[in-house]
Amino acid sequence: LYYFGFDATSQGIKVLLNLPNRGDFVAEVNYRCTGILMMGLMFKFALLLVSFFWMKWWQRLWFPFAALAIGFFLGVIRVTILTLAVPDPSLFDYCLGSEGTQIFSTLSIIIFFFFCYPVLKEPKSRDFHKKQARVNNLPILTTNLRTEKQENTRRAYRDN
Repeated sequence: LYYFGFDATSQGIKVLLNLPNRGDFVAEVNYRCTGILMMGLMFKFALLLVSFFWMKWWQRLWFPFAALAIGFFLGVIRVTILTLAVPDPSLFDYCLGSEGTQIFSTLSIIIFFFFCYPVLKEPKSRDFHKKQARVNNLPILTTNLRTEKQENTRRAYRDN
């Protein structure tokens, strides 16, 4: 809040906020309000993407870090909104309730999607295509299971 221009100080888990038009308020920032749970959700989502999609090694490292950063920044915005909503109990209850929490979880997944989509959509690297070409050029071992009668029938149709 201080960096957004508000007169706020923190003492442990308590945030002291002085709003010029409304007075002084104290907000306690508990564990579930800090954004840690959203960061965990985003980290799990990034691990799912990394494990299900083929990507370069740096993307495998970058996706979890990006997910944690998105979760952290949206957590900061959420705590800021919650702290500013302390003077209005109905707004505070809405933001702290399941609907308000779902807004930020959904927003974090949407932002992460727009971050990941271009990376996952890009064509595979040349190395991938080289490996795929090597696999496609492997000899195929088949057995000739045609009987002599089937072979004679095939030759008769071919000759006519």
